[in-house]
Amino acid sequence: MENSYKQVLNRIVTYRKKMNMTQRQMAEKMGITQNHYCKIETGNKAIANKALYNMGASGLDIDYFITGIKSEKTVLNEYFEKCPQNRRKEFIGIVTMYLNLKDTEAKSENYRNEISLMNYMLSERTENESIWSCIRQVKNYTQEKMAELMEINIKTYREIERGNSAPNTIILTNVYNNMGYYPTLLQIENPNYLLKLNSMWNRLAEDEAAELNKVINYNLKYLIKKS
Repeated sequence: MENSYKQVLNRIVTYRKKMNMTQRQMAEKMGITQNHYCKIETGNKAIANKALYNMGASGLDIDYFITGIKSEKTVLNEYFEKCPQNRRKEFIGIVTMYLNLKDTEAKSENYRNEISLMNYMLSERTENESIWSCIRQVKNYTQEKMAELMEINIKTYREIERGNSAPNTIILTNVYNNMGYYPTLLQIENPNYLLKLNSMWNRLAEDEAAELNKVINYNLKYLIKKS
């Protein structure tokens, strides 16, 4: 997957130049030194997990950098912001259910992977269960299979699943290419469920979107009242 990671770097460099950002400014968004960032651009250092998510926290579209697909926003983002924190999982579950009923797109493997993982993560599960063990449960994979798909050795994978280390951007690129999971869906504390739901929403016909808009708005009001 070496060429895929080069494409990630190319998108980051292209974005930096398009926005007239210096290497130092991009380094600040990553939370690293300029010297470290220079080594990233030349391919001598991989982007660490923390640096990637620092970029996301600063407003950069890290899903785009890894996948080449720009994130979409819809009215669902507005509803999600209005939803009380303690009811957001319920809200996502409701939206997922309704969109699955309406979305008629032929279900690709990547589509099924993400929706299955979302449903599993929204269900009752062990608190100390990592996102990686969640994926293994959904896909019925062994740790050896996960290591193979992430293109790492089994020891490294086990450390990642235990939470003792985090996958760098090269590994996350392999995860996307081989399993179809966007990086922000894999965030431990704040997974981005809306990424997939927004793409589903944008495929709806105008009358379907209007109908679901009323239904979801009604459910949101109920969740707000319930909280």
